[in-house]
Parts: sequence; structure tokens; C-alpha cells
Amino acid sequence: MYLMTLLYILALCLSMGSTISIRYISIAVFGLGALANVLICFFKYYHSWPLMPMYQTPVFVTAFIGLLVLGEIRKKAFRVRLLMFTVAVISLAVTLFPKDFYLPFLKSRTVFSHIFMLSGALGQAFFMAGGVEAACSIHNSGRVPFLNTKGVSETSSETKFPGWDSSYIVWGFIFWTISMFSGELWSYLGWGNPVVWDDATIVMSMATWFYYVALLHLYLLKPWDARKRAYAAVAGLLLVFVFNVLPNLGSFRIPNMKNLLVLLGA
Repeated sequence: MYLMTLLYILALCLSMGSTISIRYISIAVFGLGALANVLICFFKYYHSWPLMPMYQTPVFVTAFIGLLVLGEIRKKAFRVRLLMFTVAVISLAVTLFPKDFYLPFLKSRTVFSHIFMLSGALGQAFFMAGGVEAACSIHNSGRVPFLNTKGVSETSSETKFPGWDSSYIVWGFIFWTISMFSGELWSYLGWGNPVVWDDATIVMSMATWFYYVALLHLYLLKPWDARKRAYAAVAGLLLVFVFNVLPNLGSFRIPNMKNLLVLLGA
């Protein structure tokens, strides 16, 4: 876990370099971090089986965003750096606030349990990537007209605004919806009971879903101009981090000397 976080942070720092060679090195380092991240996800699943590693969702979120970063490498450097920064922040939080000391819980009685967890992590990753995309549009505001999903120029009476790709948020909404309904089916098929809606985590999941329902309505019907919709997407990134990522983090723990020695190969 510490090696993964170190690689992500090192890749972020290298991406700030001005030469092409340094940027290629940052991509390679980030790829190693993403590989370590995927392996961590696999082993957490393997060691928890047949229980579900529910508290480890943020680790899966960083893996999915990391894979998105590798797919975005050839696009604008500022967007890639923002995505790298997002991955580095979450992975650092996962490292310093681990819930590994909590036992895995809830048996994977049905395939819907895995769909619930993995789709939820994918939804969070896409929501946060959509927020990064919107932040890039805010950063580039005033340079080119806003382009809607059909590629048609759309000029507000107030301002011209560069377009941001809503596809990440659409995919996030799809996976988040699949996760919620799969969780309901898992609960019913596994225990014969519906989901307990007085659980704070479940309520926050519903709150996130309704937020993006409203955001997609704003995007499709356009009662707000493009700039306000972009700010709403950035706010969604923060909402997902506070309402969905933070509840899965434990208390602050400084890595002990034994782990540091293992990391250094001593």
C-alpha cells in the first residue's frame, strides 16, 4: 500500500517536469503504481473471500481512476495532472487512514454482491473524473465556445465557456444506479430483507444518486449556463469524496517502523 502511494505521488511530481523524457518517466512510474493498486485490490478480495472487503472500496476507486489516467495519457497534460492529483490524494488518505483493522463482513451470497461493490467503486471513479473534466473547463474558460454533446457551439448570453465531456458523469450515474439496485437484490436474495435505509452509508448513497439526477437534468435541459453546470460537477467530486470515500476510511495511523523497513527492503 505504501509503495503504491509513493509511486502515485512520485509520478505526480515528475509530471510537472518540462521535458518530454521526464513526462514519459512519470507515465511509467504511474503505470507501476496502477499495477500495484490492481494487485492490492485482487489480494484484498482473495483474502476476504467469501466475505466482502466493503471498507476497501477507496482502494478500488483509486485503481479505476488510475486506469482512466492511463487511458487519458495522450490528452491534455493539465487534465492528466489533475487526475493524478486526485489518485494521489485518495491513495494517501487510504494509506494514513486505513480500515484494514476492521474485519471483512457480509458474505458474498450472490453475484449481486460483487456487482454492488465493483459498480459502486466504478461509479465513484467516473463521478470524480467528471469533476476533474469540469475543473479543466473552468481553468480554460474564455478560450473557446462551449460545445454540447453533439459538437454544436452553444453560446450563453453571459459568457462563452469551453465544453466539458459529460460522458464520465453519465457512466458514473449508470454504474452508481446498477450498484444501488444490485445492493437491494443482494440484501433480498441473501437475507430475505430489504436494505436498511436508516444506515448512514446507504442514505449518503441515495443522496449522491439524487444529486447526479439533478445535475444530469441541468445538463440536458440547460436551465443553467455551462459555467454553472461545470461548477456543479466539481462540487459533485467533493460530495463523492466526503459522502462516499471518507466513510470508508479509518482513524489516522502513522506507518510504524516495521512497515517502513519492509518498504525500504531492510
